[in-house]
Amino acid sequence: MEMRMLSDITMEMMLSRHHHEDENVIHITMEMRMIRLHHGDDVIDITMEMRMLSDLTMEMRMVIDEADRIMEDIKQEWLSCVETAVYKGNEQDLLSTLSQRTPSQVLTVGSANKPEMPLQKLLFSATLSQNPEKLQQLNLFQPKLFTSVVTPHRTSNEAETETEAHMTEFIGKYTTPTELTVKYFVACTVAEKPLVLLYCLHTLKFRHILCFTNSVEATHRLYHLIKLIGGIEVREFSSSLHGVKRSQILRKFAAGKVDIIICSDAMARGMDIENVKYVVSYDTPSYIKTYIHRIGRTARAGKVGTALTLLQKKEFYHFKKMVREAGKENIKELKVEKKAKKAFVPVLEEALSRLPDVLKGEKKHSGQK
Repeated sequence: MEMRMLSDITMEMMLSRHHHEDENVIHITMEMRMIRLHHGDDVIDITMEMRMLSDLTMEMRMVIDEADRIMEDIKQEWLSCVETAVYKGNEQDLLSTLSQRTPSQVLTVGSANKPEMPLQKLLFSATLSQNPEKLQQLNLFQPKLFTSVVTPHRTSNEAETETEAHMTEFIGKYTTPTELTVKYFVACTVAEKPLVLLYCLHTLKFRHILCFTNSVEATHRLYHLIKLIGGIEVREFSSSLHGVKRSQILRKFAAGKVDIIICSDAMARGMDIENVKYVVSYDTPSYIKTYIHRIGRTARAGKVGTALTLLQKKEFYHFKKMVREAGKENIKELKVEKKAKKAFVPVLEEALSRLPDVLKGEKKHSGQK
């Protein structure tokens, strides 16, 4: 069995190809905290319907999407259920060794006489754990790690002196989309954050934005603030919304009918959101994995994307150190003039004065239900 770690964009292309050309593929995903198995036209929530797994003895590959998250749920025993369905063999003729499919093993004289049909496991993640204890849970056999490299730009004279072995460079521990053309940060205070966001929305005309906060409460407050100011189609993506409502929001966003979705990291992990052109980290991520997963929501399927992070002065050192250690240093500063921010102060102050009543009325309305 092989373990492969490639970028999300590579994964999307491979899954699309397998879906149309290769039926012998098991696709494992995590959606809304549920581990799902996609097999042909069947979709099974493994965490809820383990016993419904059909005969998978002819499947050649298992593609595991968001592998880092799914590894955290190995304790739910979904993997053992899938492997049981793969290796259960022909129940009508258990005495025949040829009818039984067995897991891959070290090649010996005895095993060489038995025909094998191994199950290849392909793991895709931008932040796959390299912790041996976690990887061991996936029952990998002689795993191989594949990561991305880039060809550096050199002059013709430099290229002549380079050997073929040194023509590429490792891009870092974490993978980001190649179409993510620009990564910015904006220096601002806490009070200036909504002003910077309004500047991006109304002056720079940013649309198709996915905006991240660090908490559900901050998400809800920012959503109402932007809604009160008006002029922008804004939606909140939270755990309080029914699944049908979430799907409606994503469809409208993909169609361009919603300008900005505000959400927390917990809600956006693993979501395939179409048409994201800008990712705004309204609150600075504390961990590099969080940052990678955020900016990985844009620049998908060959489309260009931009990432923007709002930084307080006290957050500069930690953020720059974090991205530098991950090999993601090419982040430019986007300067927003004081005059540009000041232009939005009146509308922001008016919205802030109305916000407490809106939240209070919402709480009262939910209490009556």
